Amino acid sequence: RIYEIWNDRNAQEDGAIAEREEEEAGDAMKQLENRTNDSKIEMDILDSLDDTKAINERHQKVNTDKIIAKLREVQPDPKDSIELDDDEEDLVDKQ
Repeated sequence: RIYEIWNDRNAQEDGAIAEREEEEAGDAMKQLENRTNDSKIEMDILDSLDDTKAINERHQKVNTDKIIAKLREVQPDPKDSIELDDDEEDLVDKQ
């Protein structure tokens, strides 16, 4: 027979749910704690999702062509700005 991992996962989830229901059976405080923890986890997930959405929106607004053009304006090409010594300038002038 072929091993099916999702059957084990489903069995574990069912066992965890049954255990939780058994703990909460007569304990109102435990029910409140579990609901509070569930709410906290859900809020953390939603917060992470909002952060991810914000990052994606920022990345969509970035225009790489404009950034490269701006950098070229600020930093001129080093090939164009070669400084020559006096002797080298004399040689260039003679040619």
